Amino acid sequence: REEAKEKMEAAREETKEKRESLREENRGKMEQAKAERELLKEEAKAKMEALKTKVAEEKDVLKAKSSEERIAGRQQALERFDKAVENVTRMKERVSANIEIFKAKGVDVTAALASVGDAESYLGQVESKVTEINTLFAGGVEQLTEETKTQIRTLAKEAQELLKSAHTSLKNAVIALKDAVKVKMEAVVKAREEAERLKDARKEAGSETSEETEE
Repeated sequence: REEAKEKMEAAREETKEKRESLREENRGKMEQAKAERELLKEEAKAKMEALKTKVAEEKDVLKAKSSEERIAGRQQALERFDKAVENVTRMKERVSANIEIFKAKGVDVTAALASVGDAESYLGQVESKVTEINTLFAGGVEQLTEETKTQIRTLAKEAQELLKSAHTSLKNAVIALKDAVKVKMEAVVKAREEAERLKDARKEAGSETSEETEE
């Protein structure tokens, strides 16, 4: 029986190690993808700044004003997305911090971590969509073509849906963490009760032995 128990523990530990290894591998891929997105974002930002410079050099006042308004509108749209991403990212960081706290206390946080991983993946996809929008916006100061407008609307809608999915995944992580904490607390109570039962049994056995000795 003890041998079977040890095998189960070994298998559980091996599975845990594989999961951790896979998680680290995925984290590495996400970090690489994030670095690539940041590079594209910086390139688009540089192009946008170049557009501003070009507009500032425009001698036609009305044309310059029209271009400035277009650039300002595009930047506001991007800022709204950046703000939404920041809000969900802060939520993710809070959830991750709580997970680490309970992980240190021996709580099984596997399910919660999986949901956070899903949220990170969704956020990465959101950032990719926003970067694509940024690149389209930075294509020129002229009025956007209908084709480009359609592309941007599609990307924006997809980004919004992905943000909702990220938020849902984080809520699922919180639920999973609460469930895991409950299981841990129940296990602790059960172990404590079992320890008390064994303690009482030993006391009772000791008392009976003492009585037999006296007889």
